[in-house]
Amino acid sequence: MMLANAVLMSHFTGKAIDLPLDGDAYVALLDDLIARSTFVKPEVVGDVKIDMSKSF
Repeated sequence: MMLANAVLMSHFTGKAIDLPLDGDAYVALLDDLIARSTFVKPEVVGDVKIDMSKSF
């Protein structure tokens, strides 16, 4: 998991990331990405019914 997080951090910062990953810096990056996000989760309207009887 640490390697995957380091790859993501490297992508967003444009820098090489040393392992072990600095957890505080990673959390700060995630907090910044969340704060700048423009994604709006759509509201689910109505009663959603899921039939799981045929899933197995």
